[in-house]
Parts: sequence; structure tokens; C-alpha cells
Amino acid sequence: MTQHFGWGVEAVELIDEGDYIIEYVGEVINDALCEKRFWDMKGKGITKFYMVAVRKDFNIDARFKGE
Repeated sequence: MTQHFGWGVEAVELIDEGDYIIEYVGEVINDALCEKRFWDMKGKGITKFYMVAVRKDFNIDARFKGE
């Protein structure tokens, strides 16, 4: 865990700025659940979010299943 950025990404090799990452693991959720989780976490004071929007109603939340 870093002081400013949480856990972030774990990798077996160095990832340089601008490198392309081909896999992001997590739970696939729709836009409504993504927004609900965002506001729930924000309300609890959680400031580190590991969600990525791929397209409409296809978001990946790595918080619970991204290990």
C-alpha cells in the first residue's frame, strides 16, 4: 500500500507510464450499481475507488473480486 494511492495495481513486472494494460479483473456491474457503490463509499469516507467504465452498463469494480 502506498501513502497516497492505496493498493492500485499489482504486477509481476514494472509498468511504465503509458504502457497498455490488457486485463483488469473485477466484478462486472451496470451503471446504476456503479453509481450506488460510488456514493455509498463516498458517504463512508472511502476515497480510493477501483472501478473502470468500459462502455454503457459495463463497469468493472475491482474492490471485491480484483485479487
